[in-house]
Amino acid sequence: MLSKKQYLYTLIIAIVIFFVFFAITYYYTKENSWVTPSETQDTQSQVGALVSDIPADERVIILPQTKITLKTQDSTTHKQDQTKVDASTLLGLTEEALQEQFKEYTIEAFNEKEVTLVKNFSSDKSTVIDETTYVLGVEGNHVCIKEKDTMKRPVKIDYEINHFSKYIYSLLLNEEIVITSAQKEALLLNPSTLQKILQGYTSE
Repeated sequence: MLSKKQYLYTLIIAIVIFFVFFAITYYYTKENSWVTPSETQDTQSQVGALVSDIPADERVIILPQTKITLKTQDSTTHKQDQTKVDASTLLGLTEEALQEQFKEYTIEAFNEKEVTLVKNFSSDKSTVIDETTYVLGVEGNHVCIKEKDTMKRPVKIDYEINHFSKYIYSLLLNEEIVITSAQKEALLLNPSTLQKILQGYTSE
């Protein structure tokens, strides 16, 4: 049987061992916890920094309500022409993807509200580059786009001629409807643009 002095020593040793074990367990748990508040804040800061590092123009895309305009400008006569394009034909494109699709145009404005592409040319006869003249014609049972005074093959668009009156048909047959390069681009993207182009043509 333990004496009083031995019992006291045993109790003191037991208490010391308990506190040492408790201290080791506490510090180990604190150092190896899965997520500390400081780590959470650091992660949030890093995510915020990554988002802010992405240029704003790369995050903008063409939406259904975006107004898209193709413009042509004659640097000699300063004459301008413009055509509206249905946004659904270019839906989801970024500025970079749009520029790749319209290499001959310069992007003047690009945001979710409006997109404007401009093509400059010169009608000065002394310059090498001339603006090509396009006309609407008939190819089989469809409307087509032809380059005037060239032997290039017509480009057929998905629009049947039986939608038009005899007067419009005769204009198409005789290739009397002249269109700009901007209108040509718009027709290739969206054939329904043809209705807007023909609004100025009425039978006499």
